[in-house]
Amino acid sequence: MKVRYLLSIQQFKDLCVWLFWFSAYAAFCVLFTHLLKQLGALLLDSTFEAAFSMLAAFVVFIGIGIRIVTEKWR
Repeated sequence: MKVRYLLSIQQFKDLCVWLFWFSAYAAFCVLFTHLLKQLGALLLDSTFEAAFSMLAAFVVFIGIGIRIVTEKWR
């Protein structure tokens, strides 16, 4: 009887690479957002701080998201 695996070796490697980039992306988003939030607190009034950190997170999300997608499609 032949055993069928859920994932092939290549799919498992691709999954590991994807998980690595996703975790790096999440960590970078958190750190970059925190940095920009602190800079925003220095430069802007506290009412704009939330909007500034959301904008920073969006910019990071788009930038690294493009990196993940282009890496996947090579």
